[in-house]
Amino acid sequence: MRFLLFFLFVSIAHLQCRTVDKNARLTIEKELLLRKLPSASGVVLSGDSVFLVSDDAPFIFKMDIGTQQYQSIPLRDYSSEDYRIPKKKKPDFECAAMGSYNGHPTLFAFGSGSVSPQRDLLLLINAANPAVQQRFVLTALYRHMMKITGIRPEQWNLEGAVITGDTLLLMNRGDNRIMELSLSGLLRFLHDGSLPEIAHYTIDLPQQEGFFPRMSGGCVLGGDEILFCASIEDTPNWYTDGPVIGSGIGIFDRRERKLKFFEMIRRKDGSAAAEKVESVELLPGKETGMRKLLAVIDDDAGHSRLLYLQLRY
Repeated sequence: MRFLLFFLFVSIAHLQCRTVDKNARLTIEKELLLRKLPSASGVVLSGDSVFLVSDDAPFIFKMDIGTQQYQSIPLRDYSSEDYRIPKKKKPDFECAAMGSYNGHPTLFAFGSGSVSPQRDLLLLINAANPAVQQRFVLTALYRHMMKITGIRPEQWNLEGAVITGDTLLLMNRGDNRIMELSLSGLLRFLHDGSLPEIAHYTIDLPQQEGFFPRMSGGCVLGGDEILFCASIEDTPNWYTDGPVIGSGIGIFDRRERKLKFFEMIRRKDGSAAAEKVESVELLPGKETGMRKLLAVIDDDAGHSRLLYLQLRY
């Protein structure tokens, strides 16, 4: 029955095909194993490099896009002797985006908030000098967002962040809800505790009974278009990770609050990649009608992988 449901799901949503499609809109071009980087959860572009965020490592990682060499940057307040922070203590940095703080390009890494207060953290890292770090507690802000949106604490699990201009978007995994607030409003909260205004809406993703697409990361594609990734899971329980049948890449217009594109990630032979993609970033360079993307995967075995994708859009 599950195989039949899967066939129906991918057929109805136009996310899969039986034969190799030379005009496929989303394919994996290359994979890279990161043996010394556990539990990758976010990827953010910074010049000719990307920052790679982990949900339980006492490090942030920075990788040169050209050489694919990466370095570890110790996080303050955590022991750099540990390879992974114990689950009960981990900050669970699941959301990452690049913004401006005190006039400097800064990596914003948000805790998921799934366990309070230890996962209610915001980590700010100076992109030019990653040793300069600040940490803030967002418990009051997260509770404010829950009250505004009606999301119960047990349903709260942030997995994606996007900064575009002065707007911050946070993505809640449980119900694919987008919360928008001004970045300046967030910074005022960090300064004096004043709570910002919150707008919120949900994005309806292609579904079929038994399979549940859940947003897990995003970035700016251009204009008002937001690029995001979502894992397709065989469980209604969003908190406990269920079997993953694949992941998709989507695009929505944040002004119209409308889904414009969604397709499964496929290998070159046309088969769906049964991977749980945690985050996605748009890479520099653009061919006519073709975009290059970088996606990160936590392999749940103490390592991570990168997927180099091509998107025809």
